[in-house]
Amino acid sequence: VIGAAIGGIVEIIEEGRTGYKFKSGDVEDLKDTIYKADSMGKEEYSRMKENAEAFGKENFGKDNYYKNLIKLYKHTIDNYKKK
Repeated sequence: VIGAAIGGIVEIIEEGRTGYKFKSGDVEDLKDTIYKADSMGKEEYSRMKENAEAFGKENFGKDNYYKNLIKLYKHTIDNYKKK
């Protein structure tokens, strides 16, 4: 995964573990990041791919997503009731 270091992307890419980030709007940094990703060996690529898949399942799988969504709703409701 290669993503611009902006907005929510920063939170879902762990640099060097699940992918690479580049400075948003910086063509040279994007070019360097693409070269870095392209130069990875098969073993490093496989490890990063596994890390990215595990991160996705852990954070965006339907069971965890549902639990986190319910937690957010409860928190919002509790804060609303306090007002």
